Amino acid sequence: MLRAKDLVCGYNGKTVLDGIDLSVERGEFLGIIGPNGSGKTTLLGALTRVLEPARGEVSLDGKNIWSIAPKTFAREVSAVSQNAPAVPMTVEEFILLGRVPHYGDLQFLETKKDLGIAEQAMHVTGIEGLRDRLMTRISGGERQLAAIARALAQEPRWLVLDEPTAHLDIAHQVRILDLLAELNVGSNLTVIMVLHDLNLAGEYCRRLLLLHHGRCVRKGSPEEVLKQGILEEVYGTPVVTGKNIVSSRPFVLAVPVKHQERKKIS
Repeated sequence: MLRAKDLVCGYNGKTVLDGIDLSVERGEFLGIIGPNGSGKTTLLGALTRVLEPARGEVSLDGKNIWSIAPKTFAREVSAVSQNAPAVPMTVEEFILLGRVPHYGDLQFLETKKDLGIAEQAMHVTGIEGLRDRLMTRISGGERQLAAIARALAQEPRWLVLDEPTAHLDIAHQVRILDLLAELNVGSNLTVIMVLHDLNLAGEYCRRLLLLHHGRCVRKGSPEEVLKQGILEEVYGTPVVTGKNIVSSRPFVLAVPVKHQERKKIS
């Protein structure tokens, strides 16, 4: 279990998260949602040892994550940032960086095992054909897939992603989230993901955490969290909620200003 207890975090003396309690079991697919500035990325930073809490604790299987050796932690938890870096190295070289936490003492080069695991990560993400391309010469969606492949090369039990579909077209969004859902079920990979798109969150995540002003407003299934009254209060704008006619998962539609009066009447 990955657990945050009474978590308080911030930057330069300013509190961003205030008293967050969260427990994530192995095998979950958790989405973290909320308005801009609500603390989503800060929470991911606290869960992945990027940001040390001012108060409270984050523990992994009962151990404070700051007491775990960095290489050991990196073999358990892998993180994917919002924008994959356009670095001057090939896709394969970039993905092989994910094997560094598994290097033995005095190991400086990848082994056959490392190459095989990187190959499998490229295969799973469907980017084998990009292996010799420079990261600077591929699209944003392809770089995001390469970043996920590098994270998978770490062989983690927990995968933490910050808006993995940001700035991507709908085809790449579906490709990446379908891949994460498949890995979650097929490989028992625990996925914790920040998403801005409430419809994608409702479609793919099995549980949601809604943040507002650094506090947890609601936790539960998408059906329990994506409710009209809650969303209107948190986001400060009228919405319409319903069910996807294909998947029966909840969806959310914003109401343009010119139609808001009509919504009040109805």
